[in-house]
Amino acid sequence: MPLRYTRRILDHLAHPTYRPATATEVAADLRVDREDQALFTEAVEQLQTEGRLDIDREGRLRLPAYGDEIVGGFRLNAR
Repeated sequence: MPLRYTRRILDHLAHPTYRPATATEVAADLRVDREDQALFTEAVEQLQTEGRLDIDREGRLRLPAYGDEIVGGFRLNAR
């Protein structure tokens, strides 16, 4: 059940001091036991499939970038 790692992974990646790291480095940061490594990997793959996590060419984990387009209205008021 990878659900127990999904929230921890997202919270770790959202931390202001986080620098993109590989899944192995993130697992070490989160102190994932060797027995739970398969669950951790499954959670990473699930988050990537859902679009909640990006993996770059070097294999580093990061949160997805915001798009250049915003849906909705924008109102600017002079102060």
